[in-house]
Amino acid sequence: MRGKIQRNYSIFSMACLGARALGAIGGEVTSTTVAVFSNARNDDEGAYFRFVVMGSEEGKSAGILEALADPDCGWFYRRDADTFNQIPGTPIAYWLSDAAIKNMAFLPGLSCCAQPKQGMVTRDNMRFMRLWWEIELIDFDDAIQSHEEARESRAKWLPCTSGGQFRKWFGNNESVIFWEHDGAELIAFSGPHIKNRQFYFLPAVTWSSISSGVFSTRYVSAGYLPEHAGNCFYANESMLALIQGVANSSIAMFFMALLSPSLNFNVGDVARIPIAKPFDYAQQDEIINYVRALRSESKVDWDSFETSWDFKRHPLI
Repeated sequence: MRGKIQRNYSIFSMACLGARALGAIGGEVTSTTVAVFSNARNDDEGAYFRFVVMGSEEGKSAGILEALADPDCGWFYRRDADTFNQIPGTPIAYWLSDAAIKNMAFLPGLSCCAQPKQGMVTRDNMRFMRLWWEIELIDFDDAIQSHEEARESRAKWLPCTSGGQFRKWFGNNESVIFWEHDGAELIAFSGPHIKNRQFYFLPAVTWSSISSGVFSTRYVSAGYLPEHAGNCFYANESMLALIQGVANSSIAMFFMALLSPSLNFNVGDVARIPIAKPFDYAQQDEIINYVRALRSESKVDWDSFETSWDFKRHPLI
């Protein structure tokens, strides 16, 4: 739709009001934009107003009046449509700096170095998924690392990535999925929804597909199965560390707010995070060591609570 608008029409003015623009509709789910289009393509710059940070209908109304009176107020912008066409997906990102637009236009996406993949959809989570403390531990195995081992194992439940709250580097490892005989029953039930099986059990970096609005990633070692609420990207161990360092940076959060302004972080959005390639090889080892240290510290924190299956005792005891 954005591409069609920019090819055939022109945006005369647009006010991005964000959430809570209408007093009768609360919460963060409904985001409102008001726009005036010209029914012809021209090269004129459009006028854009950005009020997403203002938390009430009254605040946004006052912001519009202030922007009209003072264009230098900080939330008034002018952009021509050709600027948006430089960015993959043609987002109407009028507030971006020239440097950010250049990065989006010329740097490759994260998918140049890793493979973001969707996790499986069980179609019946009540039947096929549990929290690990809801099952008999004799039926659980977090050491299986291949489909062959899964077929030969007597285990019924294996660890899976399933999103969770905002957390960086490591954690949210609470969910298990019914995968007896290498998932025979689940595959028979869900069929084509069990996708990308060649990546199952491989080390990965996962993120929560539905979030509070802030993007973050966590490392999972070999042995996990990806569920669609916890999609993953895959690469060799060194590249995973490098990419995770980028993905957990403030820069990645900035671009994800542009690529996915809703509460959903889809595989295609993550694949388009701009990333420099090749990396500065002089700093690769240093970056990898930092990331692994952060993972280790995050794991210690995660394992200090009973919700971790590696919990031994509380650190204060």
